[in-house]
Amino acid sequence: MLVLGYAVVSGLVNRWYVVPALIFVGLGMLFGPFGFNLLDAGPRTTGFTVLAQLALTVILFNQAAKLDPAKVFRRGHVTFRLLVIGITLTLVLGTLTAAVLLSVLLWWEAAVPWPSP
Repeated sequence: MLVLGYAVVSGLVNRWYVVPALIFVGLGMLFGPFGFNLLDAGPRTTGFTVLAQLALTVILFNQAAKLDPAKVFRRGHVTFRLLVIGITLTLVLGTLTAAVLLSVLLWWEAAVPWPSP
C-alpha cells in the first residue's frame, strides 16, 4: 500500500530535495513499532522484507529510467569514482564493520551479505 501511495505522489516528491528511500524509512518508522505500531516488526515477519525489496526495485528502476547516458559519458571521472572507488570503499568498510561488531564471524562471512532465514 505504501509503494502504491508513493507511486501516486512521486511526481510531487521529485520536486523536493528528498530521496525516495528516505521517505520509505520515515514511513516505516512512523507506522512501525517506534511510531503508531500499525505494522508488525519482528524476526519472523517476512512482510517487511518483501516490501523493502519491492520499494527498492521501484526506486532503482525509476532512477535508472531517468538516467541520461550522454551525461554519464561526459562526466566520466565522476562515474569512475562512484563505481570503482565508492563501491570498493563501501564493501571494505562494510566488511570491517561487520567483523568488528560481529566478532564471531570469519572474514569471508563478514564480507558476504547473507539472506535472512
